[in-house]
Amino acid sequence: MNPTGAQVAAIRDTRTQTAEHTGCPEWQLAGIRAALLATQGAPADVMSAAMLAAGDASLRVPSEPGFLGHWPRNASAERRRSAFTPCADHKEHPAGGCPACRAERAAMTEEQRLAAIAEAHQILAATTSQYVPPAVARALAQEAS
Repeated sequence: MNPTGAQVAAIRDTRTQTAEHTGCPEWQLAGIRAALLATQGAPADVMSAAMLAAGDASLRVPSEPGFLGHWPRNASAERRRSAFTPCADHKEHPAGGCPACRAERAAMTEEQRLAAIAEAHQILAATTSQYVPPAVARALAQEAS
């Protein structure tokens, strides 16, 4: 689907209203456009799924998997993934079910597993502490003025 500016804006407006009511993150136009381009299907089906996804406060960003999770029941075609996402370490396998990564995790000792979990928590803490949802940023700016 090649989305028009009006279609992207309609999804953004729906998400902005959802954010105002729930405090969830708003979506940027570029992310919405990229997710629409990545999602295959009839334009009406893709737009329906995107609008439903925009109303789902649990989705942090617009994405093809997020849209596919809201695929309309009466869609003219089955939902389908458009692209193969390779594993970061083993390009020949899919990211979601890489057998090489699964084997590596199975071979880890309990100490190695706990160390990997601790490292992942540190990375998440370092990156997510810098993120301020747009709705929160607006509220803080209003309080400051």
